Amino acid sequence: MHPSIFELVLGKQADGLPEPVQNHFFLSADAAYKIVLEGHMEEVWHRPQWIKPVLALLSLGDTLFPDTGKMVELRLENTAYRDQDGTIRMDWKRSFFFPRRTRMFNAVMKYDPARNVIVDYFGRKGEMEVDLLVEPWQDQEASGLLIRSGAHCIRIGSMRVKLPNWLQPQATVKEWAEPGMSD
Repeated sequence: MHPSIFELVLGKQADGLPEPVQNHFFLSADAAYKIVLEGHMEEVWHRPQWIKPVLALLSLGDTLFPDTGKMVELRLENTAYRDQDGTIRMDWKRSFFFPRRTRMFNAVMKYDPARNVIVDYFGRKGEMEVDLLVEPWQDQEASGLLIRSGAHCIRIGSMRVKLPNWLQPQATVKEWAEPGMSD
């Protein structure tokens, strides 16, 4: 099997990650299956309040959304494949089940070998583009992946416009397996 986009960006650092983290992120384009995870997010939030209208507009393209809540039910579907050019891509289809509506937050990721980053294209047509900086992390209780957002661009037709730093939201995500999890 060919490596996943996360194995490509991590290189040899991928070897020591816990098996449940590998099972989630190391989906090969050759795999004949998709990954489906269901659970909840402890909290979905945003700041500041003035951003709500922008998020509402972005929700029309399944990019971001203004809804907030605690213990929000979530379904995630990951599929890896090769596009017509042979580039490995990974779909992330997220459904958030709020009491009054379901929100989608979809993306397609690909590996950029020239910069050794994963590029995340948000929305139905990849209108928002964010570099993901991926590295392993470990503390005394767990280990997994640390994913930080890098440069942000928006796509308007065939134009690609880099957002100024003050307009780029910063996200940091830690992914790990709870102790005792085997898959």
